[in-house]
Amino acid sequence: MARSRSASSVTLAIDAPGWLLNKSKRNVALDTLYGDLRSVCLSRISVAKDKARKVKKRKADSIGSVAESIAKAVAPRLESRNFPEDFADGVELDISFNFDRKGLKRITIEQLLDRCQIAVITKTGDTAYEGDYVQPVAEALIRALLWGRSTFSISSDRTAMMNAVTSFIGWLSAIDAEIDRLIADSALGTGYEDALRTEVYARLNVHPTAGAKARLLLDYEGAAYALSMSVGALQDLVYKGRGPVVTKIGRRTFFAVKDLEAFVDAHRQGL
Repeated sequence: MARSRSASSVTLAIDAPGWLLNKSKRNVALDTLYGDLRSVCLSRISVAKDKARKVKKRKADSIGSVAESIAKAVAPRLESRNFPEDFADGVELDISFNFDRKGLKRITIEQLLDRCQIAVITKTGDTAYEGDYVQPVAEALIRALLWGRSTFSISSDRTAMMNAVTSFIGWLSAIDAEIDRLIADSALGTGYEDALRTEVYARLNVHPTAGAKARLLLDYEGAAYALSMSVGALQDLVYKGRGPVVTKIGRRTFFAVKDLEAFVDAHRQGL
């Protein structure tokens, strides 16, 4: 008997649409019923997608409007100075550049000790520029591009560019802090802070990392990479007292960038 009830229930489940049509005594084909249900479902899905698109557009319009107001508020401060010219203190700027920024896609950097090989790549994959500079000069070039410059000049003088970058970071950090404050006030509790920040910098035509501060300390892995040696080799030098000066914070060991540079300078040899 149990097997019979099971078979009957399965048959009822499979024939449920036809059974309902027969009970309703309506002359409607099953295919027509399925077609109508499909149309209704597709219509509801379309309405839901359209609603989602409208919500997304309203969100984008709202973020764009707030971003525009923040960008207008800070733009005068940003436009008051240009990097690196206004931070070079009268130093001769002897290396000039002229880029089509709209066509640029990325910057690649290969660093070996204090030298940096820079390549500026276009959206088509071509190399717009290649150059090899000491680290402070390379950093000035990169920050100028991130700052949104197309035509500018830098100095080949290491100390001059180091001072210019330091001054630029200090000046821009204050503006970045102001942008963060305005974003926090405008997007408090909305969860849109990151999207708003991206839109603000896009409207200012400035990359968010243009004024980012360099790392002061490196761990063993980072220091070994900077010195072009293995972590084991660096650990051995430190253990034997012949490596760079270390900085201890709690139980962790770090290396200050300036101490790594001093270590390299101490091992320079003339030909």
